[in-house]
Amino acid sequence: PRQPGDPHATAARELGGFKHLPVWLALLTGAVGFGGFFAVQSYIAPMATEVAGLPSGFVPIALIVAGLGLTLGNVVGGHLADRVDRRMLALLTRCGQLVAAAGMAVVVISGTHQLVLLFALIVVQNALSSLGAPASRAFVPRLLGGELVSAGYALNNIGTQVILMAQP
Repeated sequence: PRQPGDPHATAARELGGFKHLPVWLALLTGAVGFGGFFAVQSYIAPMATEVAGLPSGFVPIALIVAGLGLTLGNVVGGHLADRVDRRMLALLTRCGQLVAAAGMAVVVISGTHQLVLLFALIVVQNALSSLGAPASRAFVPRLLGGELVSAGYALNNIGTQVILMAQP
């Protein structure tokens, strides 16, 4: 629907949100979380072919397996974020992602080619990412309040795009 613009909105006023530490913390948290998520997604094919030694025809199956985690987290995440402490949910899912990422690094660096463990960790990483996403998105209105909410969501999206462009 069409809505009239705010006649008092200025670029300086919109950028004033950067004066608040919670805005920077939210941006940093989102950048690190999304950066790790997209790094894992970017390396699924090389992990399957170069690390695990699978033929390239296995890559779509590996991506489907990774997508199962995202689907599982999406199905449960919104429901859970409405019923538990969102801060705790976000904290636990982010910590879980760090543990899963460390586990993936150990498997890859060790050269043991434990394919089942590697892809189980990818499923867990993806499930935790999408499980905690609704709770994390709920922080924006709480941190910024009122008139800065739309700018906060826009900034969050911009941060995600910057991380995507910075990926190898």
